[in-house]
Amino acid sequence: MRRSHLSLVSYLVASSISSNLCFTGAFAQIAPQTEKQWQLLEHKGQEAENKFDNEKAKKYYQQALAPAAKLGSDSNQKLQTMAHICNACVMEKQISEAETYYLALIKLVQEKKTKNSKLKHSGLSDGLMSAMDDLADSYFNCSSANKIDMMKHALRLRELISGDVHPEMSKNLWAIVLHYYRLKDYFKAEPYADKLVSIDSKKLAADDMNLGIEYQTLGTIKGNNLKYGDAESYLRQAIAVYSSSNNMKILESNMVKSELALVLMKKNDLDKAEKVAGEAVHFFEAKYGKSASQAVGTRNILASIQMKKKNYKKAQENLLMSLSSLESNFGIDQEVSLSTLKQLQTCYEKSGNASKAKAMAERIKRVEFLMSKAKSRN
Repeated sequence: MRRSHLSLVSYLVASSISSNLCFTGAFAQIAPQTEKQWQLLEHKGQEAENKFDNEKAKKYYQQALAPAAKLGSDSNQKLQTMAHICNACVMEKQISEAETYYLALIKLVQEKKTKNSKLKHSGLSDGLMSAMDDLADSYFNCSSANKIDMMKHALRLRELISGDVHPEMSKNLWAIVLHYYRLKDYFKAEPYADKLVSIDSKKLAADDMNLGIEYQTLGTIKGNNLKYGDAESYLRQAIAVYSSSNNMKILESNMVKSELALVLMKKNDLDKAEKVAGEAVHFFEAKYGKSASQAVGTRNILASIQMKKKNYKKAQENLLMSLSSLESNFGIDQEVSLSTLKQLQTCYEKSGNASKAKAMAERIKRVEFLMSKAKSRN
């Protein structure tokens, strides 16, 4: 009969600290019979699992836990069975029940690895590692509302199985990085991105595009976390990968240059920032044309750098070119021009041109008014 959740917790705790018998004569005599009983129940559980009957599989695995525990409080058999029960729970979306097994499993496996650190695989059997790997896959693919927690559970299991060399480690880390990146939670993303780059920079070829993407992502994360020196380093490495002879991703390279220029500006390395931004603007204008909207974002970064250098004349020229490009592509007084109009207003104010600053302020008010009318209609 299946145990209730509360009695199960008590059982797991009790079995974890039970019996100091080790392999006394009496124990040695019953061990083969006990292991045979455990193997039979495990086999039945696996058969049910192969038929996608996870509830039936869970019942057999729970029955197998009793003989497994008799083989030792941290025996591979016991830990393997716990992993199987946990997996059945995850497959059936019984996440809170799975958590009980998961926490107990992680604790016992970590203790076993510490105790057996000099043994092959730290004393973990192939069956146990396979069961943990299956559980990691189930957590990673689980569509639970707490998706990030499930991915972290998968990561922890993979770390315990084989650490950084686990074949799914990079995939798992990248998924967590992207989760936090999309939420703009850069502080939480950073340690996972650091670990990802540390692993893949040793594993992948120096010009591998995936490594370039990871460098760019980590550079962006570092920049948003105000670590501009690190951000510059990783963004330059991304550019090097994109520009390598095997890739020649010139568009991607210049997109990263735009980001690098912004980082250099925030570092107050203004001459380098202006040079990098200028190179990117030149590329976008050559590729798409001077009136194309693709160059606007980078050109406005260049204007910001020039304003910081107090070169207001050049900044105004670039911003007016951006405004003309946006108006020719999207029309007059459109929301897409608002950021450029605000930059122009600031530029005119800083250069002491009050009348033009006032004219920009009036245009900004008009665009914001039109935006509010459009929203009220919707």
